[in-house]
Amino acid sequence: SQLPPADVIRQIRTTLTDQEIAQVGEAAGELYQQGFGESLGQLKDVAALITDELGDVDAAIDGTFNLEEATKSALTLSEVFEVDLTDAVNAVGKLLSSGLVDSSEEGFAAIFDLAQLTGSQFEEALEVVTEFSTSLASLGIDGAQGIDLIGQAIEMQLFEQVDQAGEVFSEFIEI
Repeated sequence: SQLPPADVIRQIRTTLTDQEIAQVGEAAGELYQQGFGESLGQLKDVAALITDELGDVDAAIDGTFNLEEATKSALTLSEVFEVDLTDAVNAVGKLLSSGLVDSSEEGFAAIFDLAQLTGSQFEEALEVVTEFSTSLASLGIDGAQGIDLIGQAIEMQLFEQVDQAGEVFSEFIEI
């Protein structure tokens, strides 16, 4: 799993509150006991990144944020599909902030589905979803449905280029 450079992680940690730091440690410890991650340090880094990128946005939706589940999902996605962890977390953050999903868990589930649909084109598909999530939201399409539509268009090779699968939604808005 690709994490941001150590200096970026250190910077992220300086922005966390004492309570968030405690939650990062607790979630990392629980996951490490369950056999997740390469090391406790790696799990703390991932949990810190997720807290920084997703915590406030996710909690603002319904008052809850499951850091342990989000960290587990991010790691699993990164390892199974060999995607950059930061890119995956940013994509889920975009889905949350645009209102396409209601929780980090729902966002990671939608990204998992996209990975399974698009296979070797997953990284490009992830960029498309991140770039065009606002267009999907403007059309009133929910996250899972929109991501599935993009994934199917890519899987069926309906367009010459992967990004055209997202551009079609932008075109609908302009009509």
